[in-house]
Amino acid sequence: MYGRDLAGTRNQTAETTIGPAEAQALTAAWSIPSSSIGGGSFSNTPVIANGCVYIASSTGNVAALNADTGAIVWTVSLEANPPGGNGGAIVGSVAFHEGRVIVLVNQMFQPYAISLDANTGAQQWRTIVDDDDIADYANASPVIFDGMLFFGMSGPDSGDDYSARAHQQYYILDVATGAIIAEPFVIPQKDFDKGHRGGAIWATPVIDADSGYLYVGTGNPVSRRFEHRYDNAIIKIDLNRDSDRFTEIVDAYKGEPDNYVNTLYGHPACQALGDDQRFWYGGGYSAACVQQDLDFGSSPNLWTDDNGDIVVGEFQKSGIFHAAWGDTLQPAWRTTISAPSAIGNAGSSATDGETVYVGVNPGAMVALDTDTGLPVWVSPIGDGVRYQAVSVANGVVYTVDTAGAFDAFDAATGLPLLHRPVRLDTGASSTALSSSGVAIARNTIYVAIAGSIVAYR
Repeated sequence: MYGRDLAGTRNQTAETTIGPAEAQALTAAWSIPSSSIGGGSFSNTPVIANGCVYIASSTGNVAALNADTGAIVWTVSLEANPPGGNGGAIVGSVAFHEGRVIVLVNQMFQPYAISLDANTGAQQWRTIVDDDDIADYANASPVIFDGMLFFGMSGPDSGDDYSARAHQQYYILDVATGAIIAEPFVIPQKDFDKGHRGGAIWATPVIDADSGYLYVGTGNPVSRRFEHRYDNAIIKIDLNRDSDRFTEIVDAYKGEPDNYVNTLYGHPACQALGDDQRFWYGGGYSAACVQQDLDFGSSPNLWTDDNGDIVVGEFQKSGIFHAAWGDTLQPAWRTTISAPSAIGNAGSSATDGETVYVGVNPGAMVALDTDTGLPVWVSPIGDGVRYQAVSVANGVVYTVDTAGAFDAFDAATGLPLLHRPVRLDTGASSTALSSSGVAIARNTIYVAIAGSIVAYR
């Protein structure tokens, strides 16, 4: 799965062959252009399971590749005419579960989840999750727990019929049949009726398997007048089937508001501007509101502290990495590691339990102590905005960068070990302003970047 495990650690603990010394000597074993599977670009992390690399492209193509040779096992072109969202037909990673490959497809006005046979690509079920003429879409990857498939949705943030917009949902499906178990709104209806908006989920959640609680960050308020407790927040959802609050949001940790100071929403000049907030849909941000689009775009991590307590950590576009206690969602620590930015600061972090590794604007890798939040090291990446995810394995931190290179760092010191332009191994342009990432399995590093997948050994 996208985060490697339910805790979203992005840490491959089974890797013991490739360490800091070997990472410096990685070379391409095979590469596959996206044109071989029908075209498009890759904005996700490859999923390695069942002897295959499972990958999906922005044009709706899904493929299984032989994980050792790169040979194509099967390809499927999924309908998305026209595609919705900002990243194309498929943005997130697929999820593998008991012979199924689950994919979220952004078809305009009718996004859907689909289950494919992992061995053949044949369709098993297909469920349209939103057909209300609102262009909602999935940037996140699906997560599977206790027979349930969970994912959140993003959507348009303004428009002529504003009252019907910016009311995003999350979905819980039966993974075996695709039947919808629940489809709650992030912002409760009573608060939506009062004018609250937003709370989109475009990160991939994490789940504490012991407690059955799910954690995920949310989007901005889509309002100049006020923010809801569930906007720009880490929400906690109960996935215990026997609980009285099954599928409900039971708590929230509030991150930085869009303008850092909630009282600014009450400024008369800001209130007079109305609700149409987002600059890419019109209206624009205003100096009177001082809003900067500071939602949670990266995916969270879960780890256990020295006392055995669960901690959830997530990087916000405000440039702050937040850590909160899983049981109460009270702050454990928070560390500023970048300036706030409406663009970037949204690449998913990785953790080995002792340290959390985060890629930040304007091109750096930062390591933080999981107990204190204090910086352990900072190392340059040399690119610009960061949407690309981070992975870690056997003392090496991996990422791809916006300049189109595959990067590796010593996890203990931050020393750069490898900076290899992927075009040297593909012969094609590999600029990667996307959320693509690196998977580690079978003593191989699988790199998705722009229009190529490359396996390094």
